[in-house]
Amino acid sequence: DFALKYNLCPNLETNIPVTPPVAAPLPHGGRYCRCGIPSVMGRRRIVGGFDMRLGETPWHVGLTRDPSKPFFCGGSLINEQWVLTAAHCFYNYGTRPCSKQLHKHLYVGLGEYDQFSTEDNSDLTHMSSVRQQVPHPYFDCMTMDKDFALVQLNKAIYVGATGYVPICLPADDSQSYAHEYAMITGWGLKAEKGQISDTLQKADVMIWDQYCVISSGHMKTANMMCAKGESKVVNGQTIEVDTCQGDSGGSLAIQEQGQFTQVGVTSFGHGCARMGRPGVYARVSKALNWIHNVAGYYCVRQ
Repeated sequence: DFALKYNLCPNLETNIPVTPPVAAPLPHGGRYCRCGIPSVMGRRRIVGGFDMRLGETPWHVGLTRDPSKPFFCGGSLINEQWVLTAAHCFYNYGTRPCSKQLHKHLYVGLGEYDQFSTEDNSDLTHMSSVRQQVPHPYFDCMTMDKDFALVQLNKAIYVGATGYVPICLPADDSQSYAHEYAMITGWGLKAEKGQISDTLQKADVMIWDQYCVISSGHMKTANMMCAKGESKVVNGQTIEVDTCQGDSGGSLAIQEQGQFTQVGVTSFGHGCARMGRPGVYARVSKALNWIHNVAGYYCVRQ
């Protein structure tokens, strides 16, 4: 390695060691750090989803108003004290027009797998109270544009190899991710008008290109992206793969060299897993500056 040899040799004229070059700082407040690495590796195989293995997504969290109740939204740990989720989880849609309504009591379930069990992972399972709820200031609750929110845990947690691991975020806004496979996760309904899932579910979907507005029937903005899984035939019945109610705020994540990068936040859809209808996700790369300003920093894949 020329660079290594060069750095180890002193400058013969001045006898001063040559200083190695310093990596240029990342834009938007990103840092290179250990992120997006599962504690265990599951099968690469929600509606049409499969049970995950414990520790497969150590960044995934659940939001609840009452620790004894099911999670109403998901989220992703992005550093030791902040969670990225969806803004619409903090809005009241029972009024017209919809309006922001922060929760009087909010808890974040960390290290959870079976949301109705206290024995699935006693070392890591933890219910944290919340210090701040910060929906994106320009979220439009009618069009769902800029559907991002950040939640600050009451106390910072330890993130490390054997504990909680933050998910990576994109370094910049240079990629569309069109036609890439991604993983969705959540405890949401297993079918439209169906039952919520006890255990954390996952499924693979493909990210669509910018023309998904034609099929979704919704005016998609540059801050959104669409994705949908492949149809499967089970017992003679065609099953679509999609996120559903209760999955909101969870991650749409691509895998690169063993690390997961969150490129989307689960936002909305037209029903669940309807034929030809994709799920719509908030495009994370469009919110990097805001995430940096609120949360201080986020992790980028090394």
